[in-house]
Amino acid sequence: MENALKVFLEWVVVLESRSMNRGPYLMAQNVTKYNLAQHGSATGHPDWLHDLFVNEMGFSSV
Repeated sequence: MENALKVFLEWVVVLESRSMNRGPYLMAQNVTKYNLAQHGSATGHPDWLHDLFVNEMGFSSV
């Protein structure tokens, strides 16, 4: 990963707690539980997590 990031002049790794990053955590749980490894989220969050993602946008630490 470090080699891939060398092209950027500045970068930071931020560790978020699970409680502050619930949307991706719940998506990852679904991937594991329902074997959705090929599903991905390239087009955005799932509809069923819309309210959670909208609410979390105000809590970003970055």
